[in-house]
Parts: sequence; structure tokens; C-alpha cells
Amino acid sequence: MAHSDSAGVVRGQLDQFTRDHNFSALRTTHAPHWVSSQNYRCTSDILWSCLLTMTACIYTALHLNIASGNAKKRSIFDKFKVKWVITALFAPELVLYLACSQYLEASRAKPTKSLSSSGVLALAKLDEFIYISRETIQDKSKADAVQKALVVIQVT
Repeated sequence: MAHSDSAGVVRGQLDQFTRDHNFSALRTTHAPHWVSSQNYRCTSDILWSCLLTMTACIYTALHLNIASGNAKKRSIFDKFKVKWVITALFAPELVLYLACSQYLEASRAKPTKSLSSSGVLALAKLDEFIYISRETIQDKSKADAVQKALVVIQVT
């Protein structure tokens, strides 16, 4: 019986709060499901903005495996990466599962040796430094033309 009394007390407090703060508009006003464009942002503008933002974020966050030396060079508009973006938009759990499984597999792999900055300088002094072309460095760049275009479209 005490339970129903406490529920009545809470209901009374909520009723008093709504009377004091005039929340009657929230009970009587119904928001439309779809808003057409007039002098403010319409529903389709908001949806397109969200879709473009999600696409840009996913495209930037995806780090696909580096192609082997004998594979043909990827173009600016990489069809393979676009397929992964679409997959991540509609089935993000699949992408997360695959990323986690690759991470676990990589963590179980044999540890590799790293080269410190002082080691690189020592190799350079001995003329044992490996030449890396500018094209190779640019090929590994994380910011490509598609990412930059998505950012420009989103900002404007």
C-alpha cells in the first residue's frame, strides 16, 4: 500500500511542477513528421547534412590495408573504399567486427623491431639510408582529394 501512496506523491509533484512551469504547449502541440523548405531548414536538408557528415567521418576513419607492390595503383575515387563506406553506413556492426578481429589477429602476431630517430640518423651517416620517393610518401597520405572535397561541401 505504501508503494501506491509514493506513486501518488510523485504524480502530485509532477502535476504541480507542470502547472508552475506552463508545459501545456508540450501536451497540445504535435510536431510534423516532415517539414518542407520555407524560410528555415527542412527535414531533407537535415537528413542530407547528417548523411554527408557520416559519410565524411566514415571515409576518413577507414584505413584499408596497403596494397602490395604488384597491385595496380588506386585512383582518387577508390571504388573499394566507397564499398566499405556504404557497408559502414548500413551495417556498422560488420565493420566493427572485422576491425576487432583484425586487431586481435595483429596483437597475436610476432612482435616486430622498430627503428628510432637516432637509429635513422646513424644509418644516414653511414650512407645506408633508404631513399623514399615523394610519390611513395604522397601515396600513403591520409588526406586525399575525396576527403578534402567532402569537407569543403560540408563547410559551405
